[in-house]
Amino acid sequence: MNQGGAAGRKTPYRRSTGQKAGFGWTEKAWKGREAWSQAAEEEEEQRRALEIRYINLEARVERRVEMEARLRDAGLEACATRFRALTGGEAPETVVARVWDSRLNSRYDKTTLPHPRVPMTSGERGCAMSHACVWASCARRPLDSWPLVVLEDDVEFAPDVAIHLARVVAKVEETFDDPRDRTLIVYLGADVASWAAEPLNASHRKHRLKAEAAAFFDIRSKPKTIKLLAANYVWQTSSYVLWPAAAKLLVNNFPISEPVDNFISRLLLHGRIQALVALPFLCRQVAAYCNGDILHSRPALACPDGDPLTTPLAPIW
Repeated sequence: MNQGGAAGRKTPYRRSTGQKAGFGWTEKAWKGREAWSQAAEEEEEQRRALEIRYINLEARVERRVEMEARLRDAGLEACATRFRALTGGEAPETVVARVWDSRLNSRYDKTTLPHPRVPMTSGERGCAMSHACVWASCARRPLDSWPLVVLEDDVEFAPDVAIHLARVVAKVEETFDDPRDRTLIVYLGADVASWAAEPLNASHRKHRLKAEAAAFFDIRSKPKTIKLLAANYVWQTSSYVLWPAAAKLLVNNFPISEPVDNFISRLLLHGRIQALVALPFLCRQVAAYCNGDILHSRPALACPDGDPLTTPLAPIW
């Protein structure tokens, strides 16, 4: 007997859900769709809550224009505000010192000769003062406030940086659920001199991590996850995330007694603050150590028998 036609067919059912196959969504699919939709809404809310300060000198109009274009392309323009960079002449000694001890940094940078009193350049003092002001504004916030993303005006962004950045912030806040414990900085890009708990003979690991760090900026690579690795000596302050608990700690350790990246790294080594580095990097400087506004004070020649204030200064490019 011919049972053809719609009326004669048995309608298939999915055993797991009891829902008709081929008609709309199964119960499992609906739940998956709802979970995905909720996650997407939460991610969008996190992205909207991001607050960015980018530091830019008044005279560097071209950098401001370029930076705003990059922020716009990355979908971050709405949450970004320019902070006018300060100069060395605007930095009181109660906030930024005039000389620094390069001996600790010389352990990591072999081009730096150790000297207990190296004059800081006006550019270094202005850079430190600019970051200090941003830290102070963050420190005044309640501990459970959103973090501040601090950028310098010569960074470029990895693809989908807004999404990845929101996820990084969410992961950190989930891990450190008590706002008082968020005494950490998350570097979105950096020059890492020493990773935490690094074996003594670890050059192979450094090379591997360096390659991994640049993955987002290599069109042949499409990493799907972001790792956060601990570091204990870091150069560059071009891009980082700062929570109020960490900002209060930084402010409480004023004056900044050396170039600002060295100042943070000294606190890291002393265990007063923590640093995590996003791998792959979400940001990188367009031309690190080049075309900058800062004359660096790493002494190319130490003069222990002479006046430390006349120690020759050496730009690093």
